[in-house]
Amino acid sequence: MIEFDFDDVIVDCQTIVEAGLLEKTGIDVHPQRSKNFYVTVPGYTNTEVGDLVREILFKDTHKMKPTKLAIESLEKISKLINGPIKIITARQKGLRKVTEKLMDSFVKGKFKCQFIFSLEYKKSAFLSPSTKFFVDDLPHHVNELAAKLDTVFIMKRPWNKGRPLKSNVIPINSLQDVVKFIENIL
Repeated sequence: MIEFDFDDVIVDCQTIVEAGLLEKTGIDVHPQRSKNFYVTVPGYTNTEVGDLVREILFKDTHKMKPTKLAIESLEKISKLINGPIKIITARQKGLRKVTEKLMDSFVKGKFKCQFIFSLEYKKSAFLSPSTKFFVDDLPHHVNELAAKLDTVFIMKRPWNKGRPLKSNVIPINSLQDVVKFIENIL
């Protein structure tokens, strides 16, 4: 019925990535976040920045905290849909153990999660046939998913403010908004 992105939907990833880039390069990329998800670092190629981000994720995923009301909301959604929470993430498969361990530390057995590590730009290739809704934070992901799903939710983030969105994309402040939506349709 509903599937989720992981970074910056369920966990606050960007705070850790920004701190890691500042530590490694001496450059504060936070001001760029208000305009773009992808950042540049003077003196580094895009490939090098991507490598640094992957290194930071390997080293510091365990420091990430859930986004506002995320775990409580996912628990409610799991009960409403009577099933596991399905998470499709573009994280590399090498991050599987640390990502699943982090989520387990938040969930503590309250509900089940299923991860798919897509490594693909098009998350729609991994959707279950029964999926009608998806939650993400990147405009190009939600617009691509909106072509295939009934409703897509976009977490309000500085990097997606003012971006063009398809008519069936709903901006949300937290996953609690998704709980309310599902309660209204069931």
